[in-house]
Amino acid sequence: MTPLEVLLAQDGDPPTLTDLGGEDTLWQQADTLAASPLWFRAAETVLAEWDTLHHPDQAATFVTHALTTTASPAAADDLLDQLVEHPGYLKRASSQLNTLALERSRHHSTPPGSRTRRHLH
Repeated sequence: MTPLEVLLAQDGDPPTLTDLGGEDTLWQQADTLAASPLWFRAAETVLAEWDTLHHPDQAATFVTHALTTTASPAAADDLLDQLVEHPGYLKRASSQLNTLALERSRHHSTPPGSRTRRHLH
C-alpha cells in the first residue's frame, strides 16, 4: 500500500489535498490510485476540492478513468450519484460520463424487476 493509500484508508471524511501532499503529488500517483481499491476516496477528495484545483481537466480524466476500470460496482454507483450533481465535473466530462453510464447499463442486460417476476410465477 502506498503512503497515499494509507491516508485514503483512514476512517472518516476523505483526506484533503493538503493531507495527501498537494495536487501535484496526487497526479504523480494517479495511475496507481485509479487502480487502487481506494480510488473512490481519492475521487471524493478531488470532487470536494474541485474549485481549488489547478488541473480540473486532469481531475475529470482521473475520475472517469477510475470509474471505467473499477471492479467495485457499489463504489462506482456511490460516486456516480455524486457526479450527476457536480457541475464542475459535468462541465468537463459530461460526454464521457454519458458514455460510461451507457456502457454500465449494457452490462446489466436483465430488465429491472424481471427476476422478481420470475420468482413470483
